[in-house]
Parts: sequence; structure tokens; C-alpha cells
Amino acid sequence: MWRAAASDQRGRSRSRPKAPPTPLGPTRLTLCSHPQCKKAHALRAALNKEAHALEISVQMAEAPTLCRGSCDQGPYVGLPSLGLFYHDVQTREAAELVTETCLSGRLLFQRLLISPLSVTDGRIYYSREEGVLVLLEEERCPLEAAAYLFRFNAGESCGKCTPCRLGVPNVENILRRLENGGADEDDPKLLGSLLGIMSRDSYCEFADKVTAPLRLLWEVAPDMIMQHLADGCPRAHSGLGRLGKEGA
Repeated sequence: MWRAAASDQRGRSRSRPKAPPTPLGPTRLTLCSHPQCKKAHALRAALNKEAHALEISVQMAEAPTLCRGSCDQGPYVGLPSLGLFYHDVQTREAAELVTETCLSGRLLFQRLLISPLSVTDGRIYYSREEGVLVLLEEERCPLEAAAYLFRFNAGESCGKCTPCRLGVPNVENILRRLENGGADEDDPKLLGSLLGIMSRDSYCEFADKVTAPLRLLWEVAPDMIMQHLADGCPRAHSGLGRLGKEGA
């Protein structure tokens, strides 16, 4: 009976389910989002499938995104805990991303988004050429990101022509009201008019470049501007802080 009991114990030991693996890398990802982007939706589904197959929990949130629905460098995947972006991630690479980055803690260097033309704040990726702005963390506000990019460059204005000399301070005043509260229903329309005049009638290309992030916001997500009327930025009131007012 002792031998039988020992044999039975070994059988139960062999059949004991294995514990899920412990991830060594980031398990919270943010994915660029656009309702018409099939590549981003397919990548999200593939990442979920691979995480389920490996029995690890990977949280995936929508990264606040301004785009026109297609680009050459997407989909973009944010790694907030590392302050990094992946770009041009293909659906067929989902298994490698989950296995290597999330489970094993190794970076996919061929997908790291490292560009000398990118902005100085690592929480934002912006490409004027492609018309894409992606935020690393889901709690951030696209309007404040576009405003941050505007302010970062606006100080370089020479003020030689009227569109810049008057446009820059007036745009800044409207942005401040939208962010902090007190904007009225005419401010979004006035903002759109100023951005158009600056990009079209200025002496050089500077105004067109400095207003590009705000014009992208106005074009693809005007509802985000309207959400800031009267009460200011809804996300800032949650205590999450402001881009450009924290350490990058």
C-alpha cells in the first residue's frame, strides 16, 4: 500500500498545473488609436491572443492619438514604464513583442522609435510630415500636447509679419483659456481662423510649422477642443499634471 500511495502521489505531482510565468518586462502597453486604422486593430487582437496563450496579463490601453487614419510608421506601441515607443509594429511580430519585451524584458531594437527629429519630451511622438501625434500615456490630453508643441517653438518667432506678431500671443491666450477654464463658445472658431491665417499668410514657413500640431487637432478631433470650453481641461482636473510643466 505504501508503494501504491507513493506512486499515486507522484502521479498527482506530475499532473499539477504549472504556474503562469512571471513577466520580467513591461505589462502595460498603449496602442495608437484611430477608428478606421485596420492595422492597429489587428495588432491589438494579435497581442491579446499571444498574451492569453502565454498566460500572462498584459494591459493594453488606447494611446491618445491625432492622425488621419493611415501612416507609414504605425502602428505605434507605447511602453510607459520605460518611456519608449515602438513604431511600425507588424501583426506578425505580436508574438515576438509579447515574448521578448513583456515576458523576457528585452527590447525589440529594430522597432524602437529613436529619431533626431522627434520632440524633446519623450511622452509625445509627433510627425508633421505624416500628420501624426501619439501620446505615450492614456491619461494625457491631446490638446495640451499640441499646445505644448506650439509653445515650445513659438518663442522663435521673429515677429516680422503681422500673422506671427499678432497670431502667436492671441493663439496662446485662447489656449490658456481652453486649458484653465473661462473659454467661451466663440474661442474654438477664433482659434481655427487664426491658425488658418498664420499658416497661409505669414512671411515665411515658420508660422505654418508652429501651428501644424494645433491644425492637426482642429482637423481630426475638433470635439476635443469643444470639451475644454468653460471648465478647462477635464484631464488636468484629475490631478494628472500638465505636459511641459513636469520633468520629461
